[in-house]
Amino acid sequence: MLAKLTSKNQLTLPKSVVMSVGHAEYYDIATESGRIILTPVRIQQADAVRAKLEALGINEQDVNDAIPADITRLISNAPVEAIERWFDRAIDAQQLSDIFKDD
Repeated sequence: MLAKLTSKNQLTLPKSVVMSVGHAEYYDIATESGRIILTPVRIQQADAVRAKLEALGINEQDVNDAIPADITRLISNAPVEAIERWFDRAIDAQQLSDIFKDD
């Protein structure tokens, strides 16, 4: 499938491609072996997690104090796909281990 690059460095993604990955307003962009890789980023998921933390009265320092060093390292080195998966799990998680299960 072809997409034409405009003089302003813009591409229009084919509708079938967007539909196959689900709608996203933002995309993470990376290059690998001469290829451009677009990964949908669903910002509203992060917003949902932030809203849940705020509703629970949890601030940034509380989070830093509660996260074990091994989990901090895991997050720091994680690809976007893993972070998106964790965001999805965090919305309904009852405990930290629910978020990072199978990782």
